[in-house]
Amino acid sequence: MGEARRRRFEQVLQRLCEVAADISGQPRSEITPSSRISDVLEMDSLNTVQLVMAVEDEFGIASKTSEFEVFSRSVVTFEDLAKALLEDGP
Repeated sequence: MGEARRRRFEQVLQRLCEVAADISGQPRSEITPSSRISDVLEMDSLNTVQLVMAVEDEFGIASKTSEFEVFSRSVVTFEDLAKALLEDGP
């Protein structure tokens, strides 16, 4: 992974964790890249959609990753979601 792509990945990952903290009400310090999305967002599909949409809007990413993929376990952690979002985006 090139340096610019690594920086973008880290930005997206940090923002995912921040938005998840806002949505869930959990302290940001308790949400890590390896945290399971389903544990943080308590399997609420609306929360998952809000999370993906917020990051897509902020970073201009048009993702094909859906909340279904998160629930189907193909995307498990925030790190997995950041990777999936960036695979789909520019």
